[in-house]
Amino acid sequence: MSYAESLKGYLFVFLAALFWANIAVLGRILFKEGLSPYEVVFWRAFLAFLIVGGYLLFSRESFFRGITLRDFVYLILLGGLGVGFNYLGYIAAIKHIRITTALLILYTFPSIVVILGRIFLGEKITKLKVLSLCLSMLGLIIVLGGDISFSLRGYIWAFLSAVGNASYALIGRKLSSRLKPLKTLFGGFFFGTIFLFFVLLLVERQLNIPKGEPLFYLFVLSFFCTFLPYMFFMFSLRYLEAGKASIGALSEIPMTSFLAFLFFSESVSLSQLVGGGLIVISILILIKGGG
Repeated sequence: MSYAESLKGYLFVFLAALFWANIAVLGRILFKEGLSPYEVVFWRAFLAFLIVGGYLLFSRESFFRGITLRDFVYLILLGGLGVGFNYLGYIAAIKHIRITTALLILYTFPSIVVILGRIFLGEKITKLKVLSLCLSMLGLIIVLGGDISFSLRGYIWAFLSAVGNASYALIGRKLSSRLKPLKTLFGGFFFGTIFLFFVLLLVERQLNIPKGEPLFYLFVLSFFCTFLPYMFFMFSLRYLEAGKASIGALSEIPMTSFLAFLFFSESVSLSQLVGGGLIVISILILIKGGG
């Protein structure tokens, strides 16, 4: 993989992180509109599924063409773990532990990707990758640390969310050489929607159809904070190892702090500046080292 191709991969990762960073902004708006977290994650996945499906239908791209039974199994895992556990785990975790604690556990997913990437994808664990990972984790602790709560159930849910994030990167990388990104997204969102639908019915025992402003904001969330970033991240996996792409995705953290300052006038603390700076430096180390 050439240096130019690696840079292209990181560009896609940064674009994904930029759009992901808006989730907190839209999430707050939707909660104020009266939607529950379980409704938000279900409609987010469902509308994203419709968006990708609409594109495939418009482009007359057959979803099943070229997909093997093995690919189908991977897509089920992508939907259940990469979408279902990813979305649900975080929502369930913050019912038992503080948001900062949940995020601290969730954002350990690059470590999981680096370790499992060596086992399942044959990706090397280099000194540069370990240095970058350590710096990014240190930055994460500085940004989010100091407000830790304990609940075994909350820790388990947060870890499941981290596993979901990691599985998305690992399975996406596995399928990147065989399936087009939009086919992978379609399958992942389809099975993820089914998983989250049953969770929604189990928890709330009803399905409310959003209208008016909530529907508009859900569509914005699904298109700009789900479809686009996941598509960009899938594109990045064509050029980067899953571990490197996952470390790059941590750039979402300083971007989220910036957007919170921009839209909600939230103050940016010294710890956020220092921690965010370390995360940025960790990614620059990877890029400078040849991706």
